[in-house]
Amino acid sequence: MPLKPALSAFRPRGPRPRELRHVACPSCSHQFTVSRKALTARCPACTYPLAFEDVSLAGHHQGELSTMGHVELPAESQFTGKLVCGSLNLAGQFDGSITAFGPVRIDPQHHPKVTGTLTAKSLHAPRGSSFRATVHVCPKPDPAKVAAALSATHRLRHTAPPVSPPISPAA
Repeated sequence: MPLKPALSAFRPRGPRPRELRHVACPSCSHQFTVSRKALTARCPACTYPLAFEDVSLAGHHQGELSTMGHVELPAESQFTGKLVCGSLNLAGQFDGSITAFGPVRIDPQHHPKVTGTLTAKSLHAPRGSSFRATVHVCPKPDPAKVAAALSATHRLRHTAPPVSPPISPAA
């Protein structure tokens, strides 16, 4: 019986992407590359689905956010809740738990306030930066904890900043 021709003979591969993103699967720790423009991909080793949305959290937010892309919390912003991301730039206020599979960079110029827990592959906190958090810096996070953290969907809620009630004149 003759062998069937390979699928690549019928569908030749397209052009290779120019800009690549190096990622590690949170499920099996397999390292691979994807296009920087990719929004979703599957791990070639274990077929675990990954989302790569880059997010900028301007304003006041609370809830849970899960993405393997880059997250930025600019100055004058506030986030309360659970954050799972690929990498993080932090210049605003954060209260909750952070799990980052790449670097976490803290901007000392804007004096960010961080409380809660922080688990990351690396932490870049230049001189002058300060935060209150339980910090775990490890090259490979525990896959069981990561799978539970990534199961959270995008349950992010934008909240308005607290407004003080108007002061009534004394009678």
